[in-house]
Amino acid sequence: MQLKVHAPDQPEIRKLTLRIQHELELVLSRCESQVVLVTAWLQDLDGLRGDKRCFLRAKLVQGKDICLEADDTTMEVAINSATARLGRSVLRALRESGITPATQRGPGTHSFGKHDGKRTTHAR
Repeated sequence: MQLKVHAPDQPEIRKLTLRIQHELELVLSRCESQVVLVTAWLQDLDGLRGDKRCFLRAKLVQGKDICLEADDTTMEVAINSATARLGRSVLRALRESGITPATQRGPGTHSFGKHDGKRTTHAR
């Protein structure tokens, strides 16, 4: 799974990217091999009041796109809400298309890179 983050008005882009990556690892652990790309757009909606938006788009292996957004007072909470919703939506879409998510992997493992039928795990 690849991750692309667009956040033109966010000064801590690296920290936010790591946050999104971590949250996606948690919520997509059972079905990551079915997700080709996740694109995130982070936006400060009105500056002074503090409303933040996290818009996510996931491209699944079978070609389906899942798009959603979450708004909150902090970017971290918006990211948490959006990634949690994305995890549920991806699992639902896979079940509806007849794909059974993999069994839960043990803690401390994560697969990276392109899906070639073999799972590569790395200890954290």
